[in-house]
This record gives sequence, structure tokens and C-alpha cells, in this order.
Amino acid sequence: MPQPLFNTPPKNSKRIVSLGSGLSLREFIALKHRIHFPALDMASILGDHEKHSFEITRKLDARKLKILPVFEQYLRYGYFPYFLEHPDEETYLGTLEQGLHTTIESDLPSIHTGLAGASIQKLKRLLAAIARSAPFTPDMKRLIEEPFKKTLLECLKTGQAS
Repeated sequence: MPQPLFNTPPKNSKRIVSLGSGLSLREFIALKHRIHFPALDMASILGDHEKHSFEITRKLDARKLKILPVFEQYLRYGYFPYFLEHPDEETYLGTLEQGLHTTIESDLPSIHTGLAGASIQKLKRLLAAIARSAPFTPDMKRLIEEPFKKTLLECLKTGQAS
């Protein structure tokens, strides 16, 4: 079982991202603001939500923090722990974008050898279209050509890259 993220030194943030898991709001608050909350199971949340929300609010108030602005921070830059190494938002976003390019241009083709330059560019266009509009159902015929579409759909159906 992985160790709690708030005990993980910042140098491991890239490893965490590379595993595909991001931070929960609870983990973000622990890392960014050094306020620790216990992990709660669903039964506890449903049965004692008022007690838990009061405790969270009390701990945040003690540090002059409000939950909605903290949640907005989390949504803007808190899911991936790059903010530990890049506290200003512009550098954070640049690092995140570079990680995405590396994954698409290097990691993905090394797993699925059928992806070439043109397919990678089409995948980038598809991801850009999805990112611009949420919720989004892409028009696959308009965005990509038939051979790549079949390969992409095959990967999605099987859950495997090759």
C-alpha cells in the first residue's frame, strides 16, 4: 500500500503523476496548507456529515482559510503535485503541459508502436477539442481518419495499448 501523500517528499511528485493518480482535496490541503484530516469512508460521511464538515471548517478557520477558495485552488492547480516544485500558477501549467506532451509524444508511442507522427498530431487535436468543451462527445469521423480511429477504438475496448 502506498504511503500517505502528505508524508511524501516533494521530489516524488513526478513519480506520483507518472502513476496516473492525482491528489485528493484532503491530500492537497495537507501538502499545501499543512492541515491534516483523516480519510473517511462513505458510511462515516453519510452518517456524520455535519460533524465532519464542522471539523473541516474549524481547522480551516483556525488558519484563516475558507473551504471554497481552497477548493478553487485545488481545481486550478491541486490535482497534480507539480505545485510543490512550481508554486506560481504559470510555471505549474507549463510543467503540466510539458508532462502531457512527453506522455503523448514519447510514452504512448513506446507502448503502442503503431502510433506515428501523424497519428500523434491527430490525437493531440482530439485531446485539445475535448479540453475546450466539456462535457464533450467528439465527432470521430471529423477529427480523425478511419485507420487511426480503428486503432484508437481497439485500444479503448481492450484497455491495452498493443
